[in-house]
Amino acid sequence: MLKSECFMFSSSSENGAINKNPDNNQFTVIFTNPLVLPENAQNCKIEIIGAQVWNNSPNITSKNNVFTIQDPSGIHSINIEPGQYDVDSLFQQICLQFNNKSGGNMYFSSFESVFKFIPNYSTQKLSIEFLYIDNINLDKVKILWDQSTVTDLLGFTALSPQRPSKVSTIDVNYSISGSTYGKFNAYNSFLIQSDLVDSGLSINNNFSQIIGQIDIPPNSVGSLISYRATQPNTFALCNNLRAPNGAKYQCFFKIRDENGEPIQMLDDWFITVLISWIEE
Repeated sequence: MLKSECFMFSSSSENGAINKNPDNNQFTVIFTNPLVLPENAQNCKIEIIGAQVWNNSPNITSKNNVFTIQDPSGIHSINIEPGQYDVDSLFQQICLQFNNKSGGNMYFSSFESVFKFIPNYSTQKLSIEFLYIDNINLDKVKILWDQSTVTDLLGFTALSPQRPSKVSTIDVNYSISGSTYGKFNAYNSFLIQSDLVDSGLSINNNFSQIIGQIDIPPNSVGSLISYRATQPNTFALCNNLRAPNGAKYQCFFKIRDENGEPIQMLDDWFITVLISWIEE
């Protein structure tokens, strides 16, 4: 006979989560009554059937937050404030920081008077328009990719063009385009790890107690992901939970990126787990 039971787990301290780390990507739950499966249980499975996770893990950190330009007055750099950005919000943040930093020292009145970010959602590439750059300033207005670290997120490289090859006019703004797709969606999926399993799902030949995967929808930066499992769903074996030696008095949960690396979670996250087994 097939039997099953659902469990809901939350990283919220108000809901009893303990041992949370500063990045909010792992927590521990203590059970009032031990979680244990019957001794005669067979084919014990655990699967994530639902989750609510905010897709707001920063895609700008201290490792990729430098943006540098050159204009006739010199070279100007900013350190973009860490956060989770889409194209529009990143452009606004860059404008704000350049304009605040310049204090009238830049050649142009504002960043947005010279540059414009144009995303192409079909190709996932970014174009940067240079607004009305004349012959005098064409060679002096540049984006210095080799001095920037935000290049990879924008889809550019250190060798990407620093400016258009033509002079923009009042009627036509020429642009440079990224050589690869922008990486604003920093992750494609989240992995959930737990010691409710001994081995869990494997990535190639690597086992690290993974109990499930939460797919991240495209263009969902800054949004709440409400995950619902499809059929058939992935599952991990949890025969280790059988009595008499498998009783769990507490367990941990960790959320990782698709490479198994820790990520920063700015908000609490929530998963619903289904454990099923067969009793003969």
